[in-house]
Amino acid sequence: MWTSSAKVAALEHRVRVLEAQLAEIARVTGVELPDGVPVPDHVAALAREGQQVQAIKALREAHPGLSLLEAKNTVDAIR
Repeated sequence: MWTSSAKVAALEHRVRVLEAQLAEIARVTGVELPDGVPVPDHVAALAREGQQVQAIKALREAHPGLSLLEAKNTVDAIR
């Protein structure tokens, strides 16, 4: 049976692995992603479809404290 601390440690490890994989993908593709702004799948899809305004709005809805400029820069980095 897993303890809470063991579960947290396993999840933290998994996040580190995923972050390393994402960093490698970004490096290989030349995409520069800002730190600390997780982009929901639907936002990335909107950005790739060229719906920049909708993507920025959706990203700001997902992250209420995100400024308009930060959201724009994040969406621009996805394209």
